[in-house]
Amino acid sequence: MTGFVKFTADSAQQSKSIAELLERRAEKLEELAGIDAKLDDLGVQFTNPGPSVTVGPTAAAPAKRRAAPATRPAPDGSGGRQPSLESVLLGLVEASKNGLSLEEMTDKALQAGYKSNSQDFSNMVQQAVHRMMKKKVLRRDDDSMRYYKAAA
Repeated sequence: MTGFVKFTADSAQQSKSIAELLERRAEKLEELAGIDAKLDDLGVQFTNPGPSVTVGPTAAAPAKRRAAPATRPAPDGSGGRQPSLESVLLGLVEASKNGLSLEEMTDKALQAGYKSNSQDFSNMVQQAVHRMMKKKVLRRDDDSMRYYKAAA
């Protein structure tokens, strides 16, 4: 649900409670979007907003998702564009001789100037790395848990 929220507050405490609840709601919606993406990757599709779920292939194959654009609008609203998180992470991994851990990628992406409004940026990095591994762009060394560019 988007738009403005109208309310009247009788006290500062009520306003604070409302703000906290709205913040928790936004966090839960972000978490739910991540869960939905993982379910979609596993082939689980919702047929309606209710509890019924379809698992496995459906009568009509689902439309493929479009690839993420190479650049995204900057979150500061400046009108400038920044590269996608995946392209930033790939550049960082390519520049590294010994590969990078997820934590190092998170830190280096922010140091490189990637802007994000996410409250859990490390989760965004983890999801981007997962997508790149699925596309076989990155590989992980299971012993060191470091990520490298996959051999072409």
